[in-house]
Amino acid sequence: MSFLLRAKELDPQLKDDLYYYLGKGYQLHSHWDNALVCYNKQQLSLSKNEKEKIGLIEKRKLECYNGIELSKNINNVKIQNLGNTINTIFEEYTPYITADEEKLYFTSRSNTGDSKYLRTSDESNEDIFVSTKTNQVWGPAINAGSKVNTSSHDAVCGIFPDSHTLIVFKGDINRGDLFYVNYENGIWGDLVSLWTNN
Repeated sequence: MSFLLRAKELDPQLKDDLYYYLGKGYQLHSHWDNALVCYNKQQLSLSKNEKEKIGLIEKRKLECYNGIELSKNINNVKIQNLGNTINTIFEEYTPYITADEEKLYFTSRSNTGDSKYLRTSDESNEDIFVSTKTNQVWGPAINAGSKVNTSSHDAVCGIFPDSHTLIVFKGDINRGDLFYVNYENGIWGDLVSLWTNN
């Protein structure tokens, strides 16, 4: 941020995407009003033919308006490391907890899963893991297995309110696609395309 502000100070006529990046910096720090001012200035500098940039700025402005609304009802939350039964030296992300708070599904690049290492990268492909809560403590994360995980990228993207149906991304189908799958009594059902009409 300081470099961008200094650039603006040195040359107030500086154009290109300076105000866009200033706006993004303010937005990332939850300074919504300042971000909106910058986005509006950037938008005014664009021609009508720059539709892609205008669309991106409109999206960012909408995010700021949403941020303003969400900031009106702030809840205190406690972020707590779940310990080495869940967290590893690898990346864990997109956690989803079932409505009954008994299962935790997440995506991980841990090499303890079914995925093989990419031939062109040091990073492992993603797999879906599940942990079960017992006596208010999350148990060891277990790879969801070959019914949902492949040697490609597999990630959990959402969970239905029924606590048994997951939305998953499968990187090996159609160059990446979304499916839903049922998990009940420790058994995975068949993958069903999210776009299938039932």
